[in-house]
Amino acid sequence: MPDDEFSNNEDKRWLAIFGEALRDLRQKAGVTQEKLAERTRLDRSYISDIERGAANATLLVMLKLATALNTKLWTIIKQLEETAMPVLVVDDNAEIREVFRRYLAKMGLRADTAATGKEAVSKFAEGRYKLIFMDIQLPELGGLQATAAIRKLEETRKQDPAKIVGITAGYAGKSECLEAGMDDYTVKPVMFDQVRKLLGKYLNY
Repeated sequence: MPDDEFSNNEDKRWLAIFGEALRDLRQKAGVTQEKLAERTRLDRSYISDIERGAANATLLVMLKLATALNTKLWTIIKQLEETAMPVLVVDDNAEIREVFRRYLAKMGLRADTAATGKEAVSKFAEGRYKLIFMDIQLPELGGLQATAAIRKLEETRKQDPAKIVGITAGYAGKSECLEAGMDDYTVKPVMFDQVRKLLGKYLNY
């Protein structure tokens, strides 16, 4: 995270998530915005704007707010990292991967990409993802097989399952996708109105 003011789309997304985390912590602690303003010597309206993701903030302000709630800033940052996990886009077409990456960046989301099913499983094993867009027809390891491998990894690790959306060009239908362990599917060509709906459905975005 930057140590200066939030300015670009991704930074604004961080601020929105921080505002949600701050509001949840404040409410759980039973602290009103007025009381928090008194403790931090910040304007109540400024705190309200931060909680709504409508105001810029610096790490110094975040530290002050966290301290006032008897919480370590690292606890909030960890929550931010978990909430802002990157999306994994898996497709053997480099142009499609790049279009996806740019679109998600405009939405304030970071995207990792993989060109094969095998690479997707490897990246999943090394990182954490809440949402995966998985092409069905992939080299080395097909999308259905890659999904099954990811589900096995999750079971072994006893971790919360990622949401996996199959992207098909007619090679598999809804039943095959769901049987492989996918949560949803969409068809090519992918329309970004549909992607936006899926982001809202699975990331509350």
